Amino acid sequence: MKNINVATCISLITFNVVLSSSCVRAADFALSPDSSAVVRLVPSGTVSANSLNTSLLPAGWTANTGTGGTLTVNSYNAGFKGSSGGAKITALFDNGTAPSPKQYLEWVQVLDTNLSLGGKTSPYLDNAINPKCGNAANQPFYSCTAANLTSGLPASQINFYDFSRRDQSSIAKKNPLTWNAKLYPVIANASNVLTVYDGVSWGWTMKKATVGEVTGSFTDPSPSSAVVSGVGTSTFSWGAGDPSSLSFAGTSFDTKPNTVFKLGTLTFHNGTITSGTAADSVTLNTQINFDNISEKNFALSSKFTLTNTLNNDDPIASADQVSLGSLGYTFNVLEGNTASVNVLAKLMTDLSRTLTGVKSGTALSNERGIHPSPNYRLTIVGFSDPTIGGFVTTRIVPEPSNIYSTVISGMILLLMRIFWSRRGIA
Repeated sequence: MKNINVATCISLITFNVVLSSSCVRAADFALSPDSSAVVRLVPSGTVSANSLNTSLLPAGWTANTGTGGTLTVNSYNAGFKGSSGGAKITALFDNGTAPSPKQYLEWVQVLDTNLSLGGKTSPYLDNAINPKCGNAANQPFYSCTAANLTSGLPASQINFYDFSRRDQSSIAKKNPLTWNAKLYPVIANASNVLTVYDGVSWGWTMKKATVGEVTGSFTDPSPSSAVVSGVGTSTFSWGAGDPSSLSFAGTSFDTKPNTVFKLGTLTFHNGTITSGTAADSVTLNTQINFDNISEKNFALSSKFTLTNTLNNDDPIASADQVSLGSLGYTFNVLEGNTASVNVLAKLMTDLSRTLTGVKSGTALSNERGIHPSPNYRLTIVGFSDPTIGGFVTTRIVPEPSNIYSTVISGMILLLMRIFWSRRGIA
């Protein structure tokens, strides 16, 4: 029976596996350079020699199964090279003894993907002619075995290298994009007969990274003397009498880094409260949960300033306000009204890049995949689309934005019309 030495970073539970500590594992996932796509490894496992679909072999080739030898997976990593992402694997098969004369060691790899190259139908042999590798036509072998062969190996050994990948733009066609392989060490002879040994399965998926859901809750109201309720929930109320309230409804998002998107909806009720019972600030805690990269989930705490105005005959002057730190945007709601506004944000990232390339002989296998592992940052950039009874004002506009200026001017005009209509002027 052949042994498979699989690094402890690959989860395998099978009776013929000998675990090894030789595997170099950077991460189970990798993000694209712009952090909009994520590649995640498929857990590796053993595949029996008799699982090879011999109907895929070129005409004139036959196969039988063999025993003995040791297959070692030395590294298995997710990564990107430029905008193309996938998985990189290195392996070594040791037959124990050199093949007999007129026999030679090789690899056969079978692919199953929902985005094949060259219009092939899965599953298919990974034996396409590759000018860089110089492989021969009408052979079942992995295209780049010879090109990636490590010099100096004993005749009983053969190494394997592959960096399978697709451009991140491919997920516009296939989301998720799936790519799976079964890799078999083989001994071939001059009669086109393969002796197939137990192999290893590996692969990866690519999905959008910046998709997910937002939730929120309110905490830490101030001052301590305020009459409040709903602390720790998504709806916070303050004041005795007809309490004022804020509620936050997070939304699902599908965005790209550095692109404005809707974080959620803030609803503000301007009640009539007793003097001395008001809150003047509260913290909104938003939780960002990613669908496809939960390792990067994070929370953002934002302090809202609450301005409770004294009421008079001027409805605009009597509007209560909620503003966010130094953002410069303020959401105003008329006395006795309930209005909502969209909270807009951007996801940004600071990339820290780690080389995950594996040198293995020729220049072809010296490709260095970049494995970025950014931590996302969320910045709230403004309010938009207030409903009737509310309007947005701003002290400082951080960057030009037609949507903000249109909303602000439009809502002020609308509110002025409401104001004058209440005085009998249309």
